[in-house]
Amino acid sequence: MRGGFKTNFAVEEVLAVEARIDATAPGAAVYTHNQRGIAFLVQVAAGGSVNVAVEYSDDGVTWTEDTDRAVTAGAGLTEININNAQYAYYRASGTNAGTVTYGVSAIKGPHRLVAI
Repeated sequence: MRGGFKTNFAVEEVLAVEARIDATAPGAAVYTHNQRGIAFLVQVAAGGSVNVAVEYSDDGVTWTEDTDRAVTAGAGLTEININNAQYAYYRASGTNAGTVTYGVSAIKGPHRLVAI
């Protein structure tokens, strides 16, 4: 097996940081093939709070909400962890009332070791 102590994480922007007014914003799908886990980082920069729902899918088309990982994120940074990702795709969607400036990023990894 090839492996090592290298850092092999990938960062993706799921929802760009912007002001949203009374909105529901589905995030971009994050493909988790060959990843051990994923962490969504929710940054609320201004305004009130945002309800964040994590959804999963095997095909990237049909989505199911993971109710165990739903959070209400306030000012600052909120982390949502998914260890041992079991589905091919995950996304984080935000819903807010009023004007809230927020964004979501995803950190994937580390990559699983593959025998060569």
